[in-house]
Amino acid sequence: MVPTLYPANRDLSKPWFVCYRCPETGKYKKKYGKLAHLPTVAEREAEAERIIKYDIGWYAPAPSKIRNELPALLEQFYRYKIADLRHKSQITYRTMVESFVRWYRIEWKGSDDDEVMGLEYMRYLGENGKGATTRNNYRSFLKSLFERLVEAGKVDKNPFKQTQKARERRKTKEWFRTEQIDQLRAALQVSDPQLWLACRLIFYCFIRPGNEMQHLQIKDIDLAQKRIRIKAEYSKSGQQDEWVMVPDQLMPDLNQYLMYPPHFYLFGHYGIPGPKFLGKATLFRRHENLLKDFNFPTGFVFYSWKNTGAIHMLQQGISILHISKLMRHRSLDYTREYFKSLGFEDFNADLSKMMPVI
Repeated sequence: MVPTLYPANRDLSKPWFVCYRCPETGKYKKKYGKLAHLPTVAEREAEAERIIKYDIGWYAPAPSKIRNELPALLEQFYRYKIADLRHKSQITYRTMVESFVRWYRIEWKGSDDDEVMGLEYMRYLGENGKGATTRNNYRSFLKSLFERLVEAGKVDKNPFKQTQKARERRKTKEWFRTEQIDQLRAALQVSDPQLWLACRLIFYCFIRPGNEMQHLQIKDIDLAQKRIRIKAEYSKSGQQDEWVMVPDQLMPDLNQYLMYPPHFYLFGHYGIPGPKFLGKATLFRRHENLLKDFNFPTGFVFYSWKNTGAIHMLQQGISILHISKLMRHRSLDYTREYFKSLGFEDFNADLSKMMPVI
């Protein structure tokens, strides 16, 4: 394994270390050196190079001129591709590019137009412990990146065009049945009304738990238009502000919070809106503890409220196209695959509740 500097996002608030494989034992080790005492990213990266070269004693083979061209092109086109994405996504894709470049410079001995280069890199990821889902994410991003290089005439072939998706073992997705909803409602309305509101927002509006819910402010609630704004910087797409519709069933719950200042976060501390939002994992943990108290089986999570809302809509005859728009999915095919993963198809609606008597 090539010695690697962590954290990948170069966050100065986190511990920095070089991870490498000990040649004698074959085990992975971490070396911190003086990294924690240096104030800037540049100084820490320079210290990491010193650690790798002198403390660990690892020397990279001198790259040839050709070996410098492709990494530079990938870096250039990668920056264009991720320019409009959220910061978190940018870090993820940068990690993918850096991983491929390290492998390309150190491990790959073939030519740039060798069609098996992509296959060899995917094999390398698997041998180094990357799961099927992670490998597929790497493959998808690098394939699209190389496609841009081909279109621009920078390279002749896309080495990832011949690769195949790895077979993924997906976690079971569950949704709450009627009796389970009644059980959780009875408990939450008394013990944790804030968490119950969060569950209902996921169920009715498909607001994603995490960034979207965490940063929701009173001023984002527009009951006159029956909608809630999801700010671009916290939405999954990250492109522009999005609006989710508020059904009549949820209006009374939200109306009582409009008395708070507009800049207050809906999910503040002490169970009420406030000037500071809750930690990202706070609601997750409270919901997880509740499920444990009621001995819910594996597969039921906070996100199950979204699955539950989607299935209820489908069973009530709402079109899959309309559900796809409400869930803010990128395509109708994605929504079909989503329902298929839950064991449902769009023709499962109860037609007896839809058709008029003639």
